[in-house]
Order: sequence, then structure tokens, then C-alpha cells
Amino acid sequence: MELFSSRLTIQSINFCEHVIPTPLGAITFDIIINQIFLSEADCSRQYYRLSNGGIAIQYRHSDFIAELVFCEPTIHLPFPFYLDKAVGAVWRVKSLTEKMNCEFITHLQPNHPYEIETGPDSGECLDAITLENKKYKLTLGTQDGVALAARAKKKDRIPDRFPSTDDIALYGLVNYITNGLTVPLPPLTQDEICQVHFVTAWKPNNNDEDATTWFAVDLTGEDILLKEGLY
Repeated sequence: MELFSSRLTIQSINFCEHVIPTPLGAITFDIIINQIFLSEADCSRQYYRLSNGGIAIQYRHSDFIAELVFCEPTIHLPFPFYLDKAVGAVWRVKSLTEKMNCEFITHLQPNHPYEIETGPDSGECLDAITLENKKYKLTLGTQDGVALAARAKKKDRIPDRFPSTDDIALYGLVNYITNGLTVPLPPLTQDEICQVHFVTAWKPNNNDEDATTWFAVDLTGEDILLKEGLY
């Protein structure tokens, strides 16, 4: 890998899945780069196994390098709250051209679409949706526009060129789509690197007001990468 550094061992492998399987369906990830979906772009791919069970994929193109890390972050929940599982996905993209547009996309492809109820579930510095059927509840989240703008001010792998610094406008930066989210960023300049992450968590649906999955997805990129020794 080129955009992530590791304190632990990374092993090159032949192939790994680029989706997160869940009881409600598969969560997929993509980026629209200069109006082309990364999944459809003509680029090379390399796959890696991380030390603590995570995986990584590198996409290399003449105009960009993109890397995606999947891993299971450590989630600390007070008794009696619990999860079946939580998985984080962290993107890093480096522009190799003078101007590159990026929009990060994730959504659930449900096994049984008509059985799922879904709705926005945002909070402070968090944009999220919760999806559920009679058996399971799942939340999918990412940092909201306010959190991304705060990272930009700290030069934390976010371009500092948002069209507005007004919090009200920034709250609408992340878009809610059917069963998913999209995160458009200001254009990247040459050699600039950006990072966007998503977290999903699920558990059996007890048909109550249990917000465990919502709390579990409220993580930073550093929280997600810590277990795998990545930075």
C-alpha cells in the first residue's frame, strides 16, 4: 500500500471481497472520480491482508491512486449493550492530476428490499441511516459536513475549499440516497490526499429504542484504523 502506513505486517494476496456482508444484504462502496465510477474504471488492483483480520485494496490509475481498508474496530459498549458486528471502511485517494472531483458512495443492497424500513439517523458530527427488518437492525454512518470542514481546517486529509463555512449549509453536505449515503468533496489538486470513512454496525432487532448501532458508528478514521496499526 502507498497511502496508508502500517506498524504491523501486511501480506499481499490474490483477491479479497470489496463488500461488507450483513444479515440484511451486502454493503457496497464506490467513488465517482471525474464522472466515472471507480468500479468501472480501467485501473490495476492489488489486494492485501492486514495483521488483525482486515483487508485492503489498492486501485491505481494514471489520474489517481485510491486505497480502501476494511477492518473491525474495537467498540466499547457498557453492559448490557452489545453488537453482532461492526466494520469500518476507510478510503484514501490521491490525485495525480491538477483537478479531480470525488464523490464517495456507499449503500446496502438488501436481500429482501420490501422487508426493510429505513430512515435518516443523524447526530452531532454524524450523518447516518438506520435500516431494519423484523430480525435485524443496522446503522450505516459517516462524518457530517461540519466534521469534515473541521478536519479541513486542521489539514487532516480534507481539502480546505468548501463553498461555505456556515454550519447550516455544511449540515447538508452529505447526501442521503436509497439505503445509503454519498459524500461529495471539493476538487482535489495534484498530489493532494483525502480520506473519507464509513462505519456499519448491526445486531438483532429487539423492537425497542435501543440505539447501540447508532452509537457504534460514531467513530473517527483513527478509531477505525487503530486495531490494524494503520496511520
